[in-house]
Amino acid sequence: MFGIVVIVFGAIGLVRRANKKRREQETSGFVIPTAYQPSTPTSASQTKNPSLFQLTRFLFLLLSTQLLQPLSLLRQLRGRRTPTHHHRTKRTPLGHGLGNLTLPDEESPLQVLRRETKTLFLACMCMLSIIGGILGASPAHAARNEVDLSEYFFVGTSSVSYSIYISDYSKTLDQKACEVVPQVTEWSEVHFEAGTYSNDCRITTKFNRFVNPYIEIDGQGNLTFAAKLLKLEELNLGLPSDVKLTRHDAYLQGSYLTISELSPGAVLDEDDSSADEAKWMSTSETLIGAKGSVQMFSDFHAIERKAMNSVVPADLPSDLEAVVHTRSITPYTPSPSPTAYRPARGIGTIIKIILVPVVCLFLIIGVPMIMRANSRRKEREQRGFVVPLSYQSGTGFFPAR
Repeated sequence: MFGIVVIVFGAIGLVRRANKKRREQETSGFVIPTAYQPSTPTSASQTKNPSLFQLTRFLFLLLSTQLLQPLSLLRQLRGRRTPTHHHRTKRTPLGHGLGNLTLPDEESPLQVLRRETKTLFLACMCMLSIIGGILGASPAHAARNEVDLSEYFFVGTSSVSYSIYISDYSKTLDQKACEVVPQVTEWSEVHFEAGTYSNDCRITTKFNRFVNPYIEIDGQGNLTFAAKLLKLEELNLGLPSDVKLTRHDAYLQGSYLTISELSPGAVLDEDDSSADEAKWMSTSETLIGAKGSVQMFSDFHAIERKAMNSVVPADLPSDLEAVVHTRSITPYTPSPSPTAYRPARGIGTIIKIILVPVVCLFLIIGVPMIMRANSRRKEREQRGFVVPLSYQSGTGFFPAR
């Protein structure tokens, strides 16, 4: 918006500048040489102004040449003098019908018209930019009475998580309705975002106590998955009655998961070399299931399927189909235990090596020497101070005067 305002004011300034120069040109006027003047006497105004047809023809030819061949025109221009007139004139190759236009020595008529043509061209380009920006602006996105629903089931090394993704294109879903969905538990994570085209609600629940209503893993790492997909009415989103569920997807994912059997409507995704993924895209199925296995690690723990949060485990579909793999899962191989790190000896280590022997020598040699010196000082103090004979006679160190 700010750019459009700047372009508008720039175009207005260019147009005003062109009008001002046009008025100055009209005030100074054009002088037609006597060779092109009619034989009959005319008024002063007719002598100074050429005919409208000649001006229009000259402007049209100049504009077309400036737009199509701007460089060749500048090379073709030649200056000439007309001996029948005392003013300096220039004959233009485009305006033969207009004749020789005479202006003061500062500018020729072709230079004036060329400058004004550039100004008009810039103004037209500015206006076209404004119109193109207005016409090319994308209109506001029309609300669609549609909802997309996705369910994700993920199995980790020792836990299971279940996520619900809701995309409301009618934009009537709010954060409060997202937080009070019946599937939200006290340990669920709820995230709401009001986007440009839809209001999105994401609910993720992690089951960390080796119990969940969807996935079971026995002591050998064999996996069994079964789930009953949600219906839009079960979410209690408070959406208008004309909002319909148009897409429902489901995904089974896991760490180092190998899928061997899937229920109808599923697609096996093998893009990840370390794990399989099952997808039920735009499904109309109400019950989905799968079988497979997971790689067992040192912290592996069996997981049970039990009823939790009013969700009862669904029965495993009886029409599971074996899947065909095009590649094998790359198992996880722990890296060998690293060797003990021995840092290189630095300046600090070298200082310690030198300082320790010095301190030891000081304790062995220096401490006894200090103790011996202290004992000698104490002996001298006990013997007292002996006054020299010079002090005893009263003369001191200085001779008597």
